[in-house]
Amino acid sequence: MKRNITLLWLVIFAAGCHFSEKKQYRLSDEKMAHLMLDLQLADETLAELNIRQQDTIKVILEKKMQEIYHLTPAEIKREMEILQTDPKKLKLVMDRAKQMADSIQ
Repeated sequence: MKRNITLLWLVIFAAGCHFSEKKQYRLSDEKMAHLMLDLQLADETLAELNIRQQDTIKVILEKKMQEIYHLTPAEIKREMEILQTDPKKLKLVMDRAKQMADSIQ
């Protein structure tokens, strides 16, 4: 019985750590909005290219984003996954990215 209670506490503790970790962002809201805009522009650019060009440009874009945001492609993907679990922050970041996109046009 004591062992089951200890195991239960460990599971609760591990779950609590996992949930608190989910909302820890590596980028500020402003940088996240810039990243969202950059990712959108990259997707639009890549869609207009043939497969060979896409591969080359994708490598260049990933390298440039690493320099700008100091995140690997895997870390950028993780930031986006975390953001998708946070609807309020996602809306805030998307609205800001839209404002930036509108100011470019």
